[in-house]
Amino acid sequence: MLFRSTGNVHLFGAVIEVLPSARIEGNLTYVSNTPIKIHPGARISGKVVREPGQLPTLQMPGWPPFRPLLMFGLLAAGALLLALFPRFTTSAVQTVRTSPLGSLGLGVAIFFSLPPVMLLLVITIIGIPIALMLAGLYAIALLAGFLVAAFFVGDHLLKAARKRAVPGRYWARVGMLAIALIALWLVRHIPYVGGLLILAALTVGLGAMALQAFSHYSTRA
Repeated sequence: MLFRSTGNVHLFGAVIEVLPSARIEGNLTYVSNTPIKIHPGARISGKVVREPGQLPTLQMPGWPPFRPLLMFGLLAAGALLLALFPRFTTSAVQTVRTSPLGSLGLGVAIFFSLPPVMLLLVITIIGIPIALMLAGLYAIALLAGFLVAAFFVGDHLLKAARKRAVPGRYWARVGMLAIALIALWLVRHIPYVGGLLILAALTVGLGAMALQAFSHYSTRA
């Protein structure tokens, strides 16, 4: 706040600061969610009084249903992935099981290497269409990689629940995918390490898909 006044001043704000150059020849009363901050050098001849009350905070009406809608969207995308590419999805999940470190390494490489490539393409101007295409493929790959990791968690839960090999029934796997998504959402909220665990799951799934795609291409070639 920067002004000069020869009378009383009333202020309202979530955060109020009085700068060193302020000159107030009277009382200063304010309503704020936090105590006022008066910098050294500011001159207030009267009293500084904080009046009771709280300012309303900005609410985002769209947030409450956002997470359930996101979870439902992920579940629907996972169900569609399994329906359209059942063999590839199952093989990618198996790759996570048999080669977790290789999947993680390749996934991290893909995750961090593609954004700079897309940025360089954008800088060249003529490469913008290619960059946009890569950005779309990159987003789809990240989503699919996360879903592969979630299917891996869901298959383990299903195996533990039935105490036998993971069955191939479609709706059983989709149901366990829903539980896995909830579990991963809870893991996300672990302090400090939750985000890293989710990133690790995403990159493992991404790397497993890449390994499976390369293996499939090599076999056909």
